[in-house]
Amino acid sequence: MKLPQLVNQLLHKKSDKKEVFLSLILDVAAIHGAVWDFEEKKNPKVEFSAREPVKIDTWEERIQACDQVLMKLEEQLPGEVKLTNVVLGLPSVYLTKEGDIDTHIRSEIKKLTKELELNPIGFVSLPQALVHKFKVDEGVPPSLILLGLSATAMSLDLYKVGALMGQKSIEFSQKDIVGDLEDALKSFTELEVLPSRILLYGDNQEQLDSIRQKLLKHPWPTRVNFLH
Repeated sequence: MKLPQLVNQLLHKKSDKKEVFLSLILDVAAIHGAVWDFEEKKNPKVEFSAREPVKIDTWEERIQACDQVLMKLEEQLPGEVKLTNVVLGLPSVYLTKEGDIDTHIRSEIKKLTKELELNPIGFVSLPQALVHKFKVDEGVPPSLILLGLSATAMSLDLYKVGALMGQKSIEFSQKDIVGDLEDALKSFTELEVLPSRILLYGDNQEQLDSIRQKLLKHPWPTRVNFLH
């Protein structure tokens, strides 16, 4: 289910009682959870949030991390409210080029939601959610390059006027991460110019800061044809 339709469906859902919904970002290195309040005719609002690291990249470890996140969130809820309806946020590495959940990942998610007694009502890719936020905040479909960072790889999603123009997964070579990114951008030969805005996102703040500094020092205007 696409993000705008999903948000509209939740915003216009009629109920006699206040309902809250759960979002879980199933990232490679961590689980991020949030409880959302969808009051009628109002924008969705985050009530509580929690994070738990995934120490080993396995789905058993991911299930345990999700369980810890749910416990932290439910401790903050009033009364006997139990979180069941969940919207999943997934990184590009778990999705196909067409935006569907990878077959192997789908079976793992099914197991995760069953064990935790969750009712998945939709999913969004993290890049799509970010692009949607920019469109809402700025009033126009954005043109930008999204770089999602994990411990060993970088997912690149290139958007032009809100439309996805290309995706790549870049394995880190510790010697030249910026060079790997430059080669990936040059491979988009069908685009005469590239969007001038690059957005980094990920769970490791130290890694984000380190790569950001390397990107800022690189002579991009002389190496790749950006819009500005």
